[in-house]
Amino acid sequence: MMQDLPITLSEHRPRRVEFLNTVIKDLGLKNIEVYPHKIVKDSSIQKFNNIITRALETIPETLRRVERLVNDNGNVIFL
Repeated sequence: MMQDLPITLSEHRPRRVEFLNTVIKDLGLKNIEVYPHKIVKDSSIQKFNNIITRALETIPETLRRVERLVNDNGNVIFL
């Protein structure tokens, strides 16, 4: 298990953010944070090595939305 792998979960719905934070705390998970905003093309957020998304739009639309959030040589994984 990769316990030192930092994970950022993006969720903009307040009730889900609260749920995720409760689960993280109750399970004592480390290096996991919740970004309580929707990821849009002009979001100001750090870059990531990997982005996993359950796209509700076309793949090209999702890539345009997240392209500036993935590091060079990073990956975007679609569910």
